[in-house]
Amino acid sequence: MRHYRRLLSYLQPYVWPYGLLAVVSMLFFSAVESGIPLLARYTLGQVFSENRPEVLPAVALALMGVAILRGGLTFTSAYLTDWIGQRVVTDLRNQLTGHMQTLDLSFFNRQRAGQIVSRVTADVRLVRDAVTDAVRSVFQDTTSLLGLCVTANLAFAPAALGLLGAAWLAGPRGVGRVAALLLPG
Repeated sequence: MRHYRRLLSYLQPYVWPYGLLAVVSMLFFSAVESGIPLLARYTLGQVFSENRPEVLPAVALALMGVAILRGGLTFTSAYLTDWIGQRVVTDLRNQLTGHMQTLDLSFFNRQRAGQIVSRVTADVRLVRDAVTDAVRSVFQDTTSLLGLCVTANLAFAPAALGLLGAAWLAGPRGVGRVAALLLPG
């Protein structure tokens, strides 16, 4: 966990305003995503159950608006997280380059140049993915899951929130344990 906190420190210069805008767009995306089942439930109830076909054009426009809004929010969050990720990569590469320039020449005699370049490139890319994908997963995926649980069935929401909280507190191994308890076989 100490190493991950150190990696997250590279995000700090970019939290305001870009990181905040990315998180806000992820949260709005989750809210819009969670509203789709409610719109479908309303459409089915009005058009088929209550036999009101005049509602269908308004619902079609609402669905088109939701699709455009989802696309805009997805683009915004993806663009901003990728931009922040590229800045983190730039900072890491500058720091690595500065460190490599302080190394003794004997280090470069022992190591192959291609191996050094490959390690720097691959490792920095892995760090970028770890930092940006984790943030995206925490904010967008978790809130989308919670929203879908709430809109699917309000009676199911407390149980889903409790299990998700327990799995989150237990970490990656805890998710597997909770899944093993719930799933047969």
